[in-house]
Amino acid sequence: MYKWVIMAGLVFILCGCESVTVTGRIPLPMPPDDPPPAPPGSEGTTVAYHPKGLFPAALHIPKGHLPPPGSCRIWFPGRPPGQQPPPGDCAELAGRVPPGAWLLSRPFKEKKKVHVRVYDQDRPGIIVVIRVFDAATGRFIQDITP
Repeated sequence: MYKWVIMAGLVFILCGCESVTVTGRIPLPMPPDDPPPAPPGSEGTTVAYHPKGLFPAALHIPKGHLPPPGSCRIWFPGRPPGQQPPPGDCAELAGRVPPGAWLLSRPFKEKKKVHVRVYDQDRPGIIVVIRVFDAATGRFIQDITP
């Protein structure tokens, strides 16, 4: 009888030590049908609000505030042109773009175009999309996947 009690106790202990792994997918909430309103200060800048950032729909930056060919400029959507940081070296500025800001660039080979790198609102250093615009008209040309 004593042996049966010990045996039952061992079986009970071994069953308690067994691990269970459950795999599966956790459903994520669906995005809202209507995007939230644009943040204050972005009215009139012709931007499309997206949960990952403000995407410029047309480039309404005065020509005198665009970076010269071969350089870049950090741009904060909704901030007046005169309050934007000055242009600089692209390699240096690329590492300093805060979340939600844009990095404007004018490649030497494409002087008539402005490339706008849109950075994620929540994740520093993550480029969501690169939008290309005509420098003279501000007209949207194409999207480039980063």
